[in-house]
Amino acid sequence: MNKTKTAGIILLICGSILFIVSLSADYIGVGDVDPDHFTLGYKQITGIVVGAMGILLGIFLWRKNC
Repeated sequence: MNKTKTAGIILLICGSILFIVSLSADYIGVGDVDPDHFTLGYKQITGIVVGAMGILLGIFLWRKNC
């Protein structure tokens, strides 16, 4: 397996984890402390965007040499 494909898989996995954790932070207890008021803060939105970019870049690098 070449380095580009390995880097793509790693980016895909890390981006997916960051995306899911950022999106569900309020529900798993690491986000907003008010249980009656779930909102997306700027840190969650940043995590979602960076995670999505990691997923897209990972897919691109993984599929590049297939």
